[in-house]
Amino acid sequence: PRLRAHRLVRASGRAAAGAAQPAGTMAPFARNDKTVLEIALPALVGGVLALAFTTYTFFSLKGEPTGKDVGRPLVDKYGAMIKEGAMAFLKEEYKWLSVFVVLLGGILCALFSVEDQHTKLDGVLTTFAFFLGAILSASAGWLGMMVATDGNTRTTAACAGKEVKDAQGKVTGGTGSLNDGLRVAFKAGSVMGFVVVGLGLVGCAGCFCVLAIHNGLGKTESLQILAGFGFGASSIALFARVAGGIYTKA
Repeated sequence: PRLRAHRLVRASGRAAAGAAQPAGTMAPFARNDKTVLEIALPALVGGVLALAFTTYTFFSLKGEPTGKDVGRPLVDKYGAMIKEGAMAFLKEEYKWLSVFVVLLGGILCALFSVEDQHTKLDGVLTTFAFFLGAILSASAGWLGMMVATDGNTRTTAACAGKEVKDAQGKVTGGTGSLNDGLRVAFKAGSVMGFVVVGLGLVGCAGCFCVLAIHNGLGKTESLQILAGFGFGASSIALFARVAGGIYTKA
């Protein structure tokens, strides 16, 4: 009994101390009333930094020597042919994917408009998030294809380097190395990786802000509608991966 009374006294003392503590001195992590900007700001900052790094790496890749710079013009010729075919494939693929996205967006709008879950614009807002995710995903794929084809040419040029000839004028090798090629290849790959992360973070956080500040929607309801953003991005990524694999194998 004496131990139980001692515990009750300690508990009551802690409760009294907590009641006497000013509201402004509460730990910041104990708040549950964060604003929309406070929630989305870390993602927005991370996304902007990723896109800034992508821009820097893209222009750095453009500064790498091509086949013409190392005396191997055939590298540029074949690279241009590959890029032309790849972009023609993307145009045809995106033409059909746009039809799929529009039809699926209409279906989502109709389904979410039949019964109001949060507001009368649930269908419109979900379709907006779906379209935004699809557009950003397609943009990442387009930029990635451009960088990949340009990166192939510059990687080959970096590996080969300028021709080295002996006294008789016979080509005995090149000034490039495997390490030079890997450096350019990783630079090209990082552009695609960071542009996906950057567009995803900025798009997701921006879409959340637009939904959350809408009259009648709270943060929880906005997160539920935000699922349409991921659905749109995943739809494009899925078909792009499958069709891209078929294209490369064909």
